[in-house]
Amino acid sequence: MRRSDFVYKHYRPGRLDTQAALRKVRARCGLDGRSRRWRWVAVAASLLLMVSVGGWFLADERETVIRAAGSVRRVSLPDGSRVTLSPHSEVSYSGDCRQLAMRGKAYFEVRHDSLRPFTVTGSRGMITVLGTKFMLDESRADRSQVCITGGAVFYAATATRHGIVLRQGQSATLPAHADRPVPDAEPDVNGAAWATGQFRFVNASMRHVLHVLGDYYHVRLTCSDESRRLTADFSTASLPAIIRLIEESLDVEVRRVDGREVQSGERAGE
Repeated sequence: MRRSDFVYKHYRPGRLDTQAALRKVRARCGLDGRSRRWRWVAVAASLLLMVSVGGWFLADERETVIRAAGSVRRVSLPDGSRVTLSPHSEVSYSGDCRQLAMRGKAYFEVRHDSLRPFTVTGSRGMITVLGTKFMLDESRADRSQVCITGGAVFYAATATRHGIVLRQGQSATLPAHADRPVPDAEPDVNGAAWATGQFRFVNASMRHVLHVLGDYYHVRLTCSDESRRLTADFSTASLPAIIRLIEESLDVEVRRVDGREVQSGERAGE
C-alpha cells in the first residue's frame, strides 16, 4: 500500500491538532508559561542578590572616623592594632583599617601582618610599617614629627613619598615644605610619654632631660650640674618622684626656675 493511500484511509478531520502538539513539545522542553514565569523570578532574584552584594561592598567602604574630644582616647582597631589619640585628634579609614588617615597626634601599637602593611597618612608625613609602636605628631603647623618606641618604620613626606627608615629609639622631624624627614640629632622617644606613661632616657644630657620634663609637666627646671648624663626609665605619674630619683642617683639638685618647690601633687597638665 502506498503512503498516500494509508494517510487517506486513516485520516479523520480534527484528529491532528498542531497547536496542542506544539504545547506538549513546549511543556516537555520546559518552555510552558509557568516555566517562563519561574525564569523571570530567577532572573529577578539574581538581580536582587547582585544589588544586595553590591550594597554590602559599598557599606563596607563607608568611612569610619574615630575622634578624641578633650581627653586622651584609646581604641582598638578591627585588625587588633591599638591607637591612643591625643585630645582633639582623629583617625579615619574606609574599609581597610590598616590604611588610615590622621589629624593631630596619635600613638600606634600596630599588630604585625607581613602581608598587609599598615599605613598612616597625615597632611605632611606618612608612615608605613608591618608591625611596630610609634607616635606621629602633626599637631603643629611648622612640622611633622615621629618617634619609634618599638620595631621600625618608613617615614616619608606625603607629597613626595621621599623618606627614611627609623628604628626603635629613633625620632625624626619633617619641617613644613621639606621634601623628606630629617633624623633628630638627639633622638627623643619621650614625645610619646603622654600615651605610654613612661619616660626613657639613654645617656641623655641633663639639659635634654630637663627640657623633656619641663615640656611634659609645663614647668621650667634647672639643675646644679647640667653636664651629668642620665640613663633611666621613669613613670610619668609624679614629677616630684622623678626629681627625687635623679637627685639621688646623680648627686645633683633640681629646682624650678621660678624658685618654687615642686609640689607632690604636680603632674602633667597641672
